[in-house]
This record gives sequence, C-alpha cells and structure tokens, in this order.
Amino acid sequence: MMLPLIDFEILDEILSKRFENIDFKLQDLPSYEHFKDMQKSSLRIKQAILEKQNIFLVGDYDVDGVISTTLMILFFETIKYDKFKWIIPNRFTHGYGLSMALVDKLHGADLIITVDNGIGAFEVAKWCNDNSIDLIITDHHTPAKNLPDAYAIINPKQNDCNFPFAEICGAQVAWYLIASLKNILGVSVDLKSLLGLVSLAIVADIMPLVGINRAMVIAGLRELLKDQSKAIELLREHRLNFTSEDIAFWIAPLLNSAGRIADATKAVEFLRSQTLQEAREKFENLVSYNTLRKTIEQETTKEALKSIANPDDSILVCVGKDWHEGVLGIVAARVAEQLKKPVIVLTTLNDKLLKGSGRSYGDCDLHKSLVEVSSCLKTFGGHRAAIGLSLEREKLVFFTKKLKYSFVKCDDYKPIQKIVGLLPFESINSSLIEVIKRYEPYGEGNLTPTFKIKNIQIVHARELGGGEHIRYLLKQGDIQYEAIHFRAKEKFKVNQEVDLTCQIKENNFRGITKLQLLIENIYITNS
Repeated sequence: MMLPLIDFEILDEILSKRFENIDFKLQDLPSYEHFKDMQKSSLRIKQAILEKQNIFLVGDYDVDGVISTTLMILFFETIKYDKFKWIIPNRFTHGYGLSMALVDKLHGADLIITVDNGIGAFEVAKWCNDNSIDLIITDHHTPAKNLPDAYAIINPKQNDCNFPFAEICGAQVAWYLIASLKNILGVSVDLKSLLGLVSLAIVADIMPLVGINRAMVIAGLRELLKDQSKAIELLREHRLNFTSEDIAFWIAPLLNSAGRIADATKAVEFLRSQTLQEAREKFENLVSYNTLRKTIEQETTKEALKSIANPDDSILVCVGKDWHEGVLGIVAARVAEQLKKPVIVLTTLNDKLLKGSGRSYGDCDLHKSLVEVSSCLKTFGGHRAAIGLSLEREKLVFFTKKLKYSFVKCDDYKPIQKIVGLLPFESINSSLIEVIKRYEPYGEGNLTPTFKIKNIQIVHARELGGGEHIRYLLKQGDIQYEAIHFRAKEKFKVNQEVDLTCQIKENNFRGITKLQLLIENIYITNS
C-alpha cells in the first residue's frame, strides 16, 4: 500500500474521514427514552423506593463494572435511600456476573439490578422468578438469541432496542438509567459531573471514540479536572492533566488490578474514599496489586507465546496449566498485539474444565466467531473485541479446529492500519500539532496518528531506565528532533541511518513545551 506524503492539510483530510459528525456534542446525545425497558425499569425502581423495598445491585469486576457500580451507589446516596446494597462478584470465588454462585448474597432482595452484566444470567433469572424477586438487567454485552426471563432488560444491543448507538459501555447504560430516574423521581442529580467517571469506563472498556463516546469522553475529561472526590483529587496529584492515554495506560490498569489480583470492591472503595488519607492508603494498595499483576502478566505472556503450536494460524489459542485467572484477558491482548492476530488464552481450572479470555485484532468480530462454536462451550459472553469463555477439557481439540474454521468465515476482518502516511521533518510544525489535537481523544476506533519517517540520521543516543528505554536526537536535513523509544529491544548507534514509525507529541517539562517523537518501531534504512 502506497503511503501518502503528509502535511497538516492532508492529515486533516485523512482524520476527518473517521467521523460521520466530528461536531457531535453533549446536546446531541439521544434521550434515555430510546432504550427498550427504560421506562418500565425506572417505574419499578421508583415503586421499590416508595415502598421501602430492598434493592440489591450486582456489578462486575472490571473497570466498567466498578464505575457502573460506583455511579449507582452515588445516585442512591444522593437520594438518601438506605435500603440499598451493592455486590461485586469475586472473580475467583463467584466467577463472572450474576451467577448461581452469588445467590447466597441475594437473599432478602425485593429487586435486583445488574450493571455491566446479566445478559447471560438465565439461571439466576429463573431463581429470581421462583423467589418472587424482580430482576432488572442493564448491560451492553452482545445477547444470545434468547434472553433471560427478567422483569426488564436495558441493553442497546437488543434487536428491538431503538437507542441509536449500540457500541456503548455498561457505565453509559447506568448513566442513562440515572438520567431516567432523575426525571421520574424528580430529584436533583448533577448528571454532567458524573461524566468524569463515565469517561474512565468508556476508554477502559475500549469503546470506539467516535460519536456519543467521543462527546462523553471530551466532557468527562473536563469534569475530571474539577472533580471534588478525594480519589480523583489524589489521581490529579499524579497527573496534572487527564488524557485518554492516561486512562488507558495508567488509571484503567490500576483500577482493574483489584479485580484481577484480589477483589474489585477495593477499587470501588478507593473511588468512594472520604478523606485524602483514606484515598492514599487505598491507592497504595491498588499500586501493590498492579505491580504484582505486571509481574504475573509478563511471565504468563512469555509462557503463552511459547505454547503456540502454529503461529501461522489465523486465530491463536494458548493453553497453560494453572495460569492466574486474573491476567488472562490482558495476556490475550499482549499476544494479539505482538502477533497481530486474535487470541484466546485458556488455563486449567481442574482436570475437567478450562477457563479463559479472548481479545480480537483488527475489525474481526470475535464474539461472532464464538457464536459459531458455542456448542463446544460451557459458558461464553462478551462483545466483538473481548470475550470470556469456559469449556470442558475433552472438547479442546474439537473447539480449536472448529474455531479456526469459523474465524476464516469472518469476512469483516481487516488488519489495523495505524500508519497514516510518510512525514518529512519539514512538515512537523504547529499546524500539524493543531490538526492532531483537533481529533482528540484517541483510542479505539480513532487511533492516534502514527507516521513513517525515512532516512533519519542518529545524532545522539542515551539509555534511560536502566537501559529499558532510549532517548535519541535525530536529524533529517538541517532539522533535528528529540525522540524516545520506550521498551526498546535494540539500541542503534550514532551516525546510523534509520527509518522509524512514530507519533508526534508535545512534551511539557518545567513550563517549557517542545515537540517530541514517540518511536513505535525503528530499523536500519533499506538502501
């Protein structure tokens, strides 16, 4: 594929094509009334509040579930309703979502509400009906052909739901439920202030940053800068400005680590800290979990890569013994990114059962591929980019063969095209930076522009972080720029001529702003 030569005008033209409506704003958000069962759910919750019934909330252990749970807690605290109880399943004790392993904690409930889970809770829905408990499911994961027999289901991916945006996260569904409850109860709730938390979930759950998601994240990032909660105040001490990259690479892993290593309730408790001292203590716990998670993840990723029998397969299945359940999803993401293919990572629960996670790559709908092989599976769920599953060990070989066949039929697969074009040093200027900023925030569905730059001379190279990172001074013609290569696998020497792919960033240090190249790949110029 021939890459275009980039200047700021051509870049603007390329990036603008990613959006149907770049000017989509908060005032353009569709109403909660478009959701199927929103009115029915809100009226039932209002009835429960007026009759002082016991309302139980069941969340999920990832960032989206933690944020969704926190939003609902804040709502019920705001209206001072004290017959409300929240539960997040423990990954290792209860498994995912609203499962039968959790029912011992649900006795005494008159109404159960799920956030970011429940669309596959067939058994518990029946248990609720048998015990005269109403169940309201709010979720965003892809439903099966049949739905649980719940009192109401709010999910934009339902076939008969008229909400115009299907690709939203669980926290957005919860936010819309709060908006509906605010109206139907006539209570005062600052919906805009909640968008700070919602933005964390949108980015962390890898929602496409276009349309409604982009508008809510832009507004949410502004709210985070003025959020008065002690947890967000503490996070601001570490990051003066929140960006989508800060969320994706720092905040999300931190909040996720509690559910991966210990219990996600600790992440909720951090977000609800009442004092800065309490926030600091809980923050340090999360940092410890995250440090341990990184160590386990790195070792498991190495083992997963070694376990691949045929790297040329179109979809990869890694199987290991006693791998830590909490890191399987992120290991799948690491392997997928490294090998540029969708990956499923499985570990042994016991002699008979395997459990794991999958991550897609490119535009392939991984959930769609799993539907094709669902007869092999004990459980599975998720969405196009990420899935969870379990299966009997004896079905592994058949599952793997059938999955590869079903994946080949996935005709919407396209590799990720990250590089937008060839960029000469002479085209790197303030106008180019203005264009890059215009299309922020970047993330899923709106990747940060990556450029290829050819025939660069290395003027200087210095190791950082004990040799893990390298800072370069690079020259093309008479123009020089500083560049940094994080987690560099190879160090290039002064006077070598190289090509590279990189992103262009503004580096603010001690009040001085200058442009810097963030190197993705660097290699000797092919003469």
